[in-house]
Amino acid sequence: MDSKDTEQTASPERPSHSNFSTLIRSGDVYVDKTAIIKTLLESQYDTVLLNRPRRFGKTLLLSTIDHILKGDKAKFESLAIGKSDSKYDWKNSYVIRLDMSEYGKTVKDIDINLSDDLNFIAEQHGFITNRTGGGPILAGLIKRLFVNYKNITIKRDGNEITPDTPFVSVLIDEYDYPFVMNFNNPKALKEIREYFAVFYASLKSVAEKIRLTFITGITRLEEFTSFFGMNRFGDITFDPEYATLCGFTRQEIIDNFNDKLNEAYESLKSDKSLGTLNSTDDMLGVIMDWYDGYSWDGKQKVLNPISVLNFFDSFEFGRYWYDTGSPTFLQELQIKDNDFFSNFSNNSSFRASIIYPDTKRISPESTLLATGYLTVDKAEGGTGKGFVGKTYHLAIPNMEVRISYAQDYLVTKLYPNISLSSKARFLTLATEFCSQLCNINAEDATDSLSSIFAGIPYDYHTQQESFYKSHMNTVLAFARGFLTAEKHAGDGRPDFILETRRQVLVMEVKYVKSNEPCVNDTLDNPSGMPLTGSNHEDADDLDTIDTSCNVNTETHMRQKEPRKWEKIDQFHTLINNGINAAFNQISENNYGLEYLDGTKKVWAVAVSILGRTAVKIEFAEIERRR
Repeated sequence: MDSKDTEQTASPERPSHSNFSTLIRSGDVYVDKTAIIKTLLESQYDTVLLNRPRRFGKTLLLSTIDHILKGDKAKFESLAIGKSDSKYDWKNSYVIRLDMSEYGKTVKDIDINLSDDLNFIAEQHGFITNRTGGGPILAGLIKRLFVNYKNITIKRDGNEITPDTPFVSVLIDEYDYPFVMNFNNPKALKEIREYFAVFYASLKSVAEKIRLTFITGITRLEEFTSFFGMNRFGDITFDPEYATLCGFTRQEIIDNFNDKLNEAYESLKSDKSLGTLNSTDDMLGVIMDWYDGYSWDGKQKVLNPISVLNFFDSFEFGRYWYDTGSPTFLQELQIKDNDFFSNFSNNSSFRASIIYPDTKRISPESTLLATGYLTVDKAEGGTGKGFVGKTYHLAIPNMEVRISYAQDYLVTKLYPNISLSSKARFLTLATEFCSQLCNINAEDATDSLSSIFAGIPYDYHTQQESFYKSHMNTVLAFARGFLTAEKHAGDGRPDFILETRRQVLVMEVKYVKSNEPCVNDTLDNPSGMPLTGSNHEDADDLDTIDTSCNVNTETHMRQKEPRKWEKIDQFHTLINNGINAAFNQISENNYGLEYLDGTKKVWAVAVSILGRTAVKIEFAEIERRR
């Protein structure tokens, strides 16, 4: 796992805006979170833990809190906390900020670098110390600042200000970075654990001199909560009151990026792959499909800030957050659990009562939740604001993550030896097919799906319905919207349900077989593959006959080549039988009934497959019965 967090930067070319002062001075957009920060600073907590995935705004949040605690009111005049009706108490005090991701991965490196950093801070305030050990140095520094606060100034933007209060605030970013980077190294992890046990115990020893301890990371390590809990410890990670503290809400996008939304709409409104875009609201809907869905209470959702900012830079949809450094343990998980990514690629909802990993026991679900590859879809039970006693349903948050899973893991899993060019072609066809499907374009969707199946290496192919459904499962992972497979609906389980912001597609797949093996064998056989045996006579020419000729020509051809036309008729009968059987199953089992109460159109989608190059797709709108 990589928890390094360079907040709200879209790419190496984009200026770093993890510093509140720099961001405000540059005139760039700052999405105002200060009303929530004010609530937090005025809460009963004196020690706070907030976990969010990497690159989700944690460092910018700490920088903002730093300026507030130092009483830098002038920078907040246009923000919620700085307005006259806020009535926030702007008393300033010392703030010590530490970033554990900057000190290294080994105890030796951490101790040297952390000690140097703290000794440098002490020297800036006139204290000279030759101590080693981060914890003792930090505790000693806090004691000296507290006792001598009248004689030491706060440096703020080049000015020296006398503090209003002796109490020191400690802000620790990426506290779990050393642990996360050593999860697979038990010996190093033990040393890290012992070192930081001393560090946080030292911090706890001066708790009465601390105004606020604010700690961020990607996950909660249970063995350190006793050290965090100085008196009034609050883990606000899953607290609904702070659910939108990091990330962008839908309304924040509208309020802060309206011009960018208009530009994006004008740039992309003719892009048919995105569906019908009639307004900026439609444009926002596509952005939310791609980057929304993150939740820590199962109700309030936010968009991924790094991906949104990147999109507004380029007006191109891409895997911006995912590509900032997918952890290698994802590949390790795939090896250990072959069904793990397939299950989550359907947005299946996994129940989990333990949502925090610890350094002694790693849960794939909780680890993927902590790192942002899963999110809380729904929370049940419990009585308080925290996570204790609750059961969480976890799911993939959005298209960016789901498509990235599919590209990196599912396609490779299906075709372990696939070439880069073949994989690129598959990804292009899958994306086109999903777009055509969502645009209710039966003809083009049929052609694309036929091409996908035709491209399957022959030695991977089996004449089983489950084979085709497995491949469709991977292909549909590239669709916009919420995909589920074999979900209970009506009186049964449709093969797939794809729910988008405007419509619901209820899909049933039928693989139909001929009583004459030659028909399926022909259509399962790659073009040019010779067939042998009396049952296969002329069968390899079946899909080369033009069936669109006029009546007289067709009559002539039927008389000239009756055997071939007999097979063509059988082909049409069989594939249409599959379409009818799919529609009948959807109708008789009321698969779409539960979706008819809303404003979305509900479509029955019948897919009939007779072989690798013989596919037919039809749509029928499901309407409420009168």
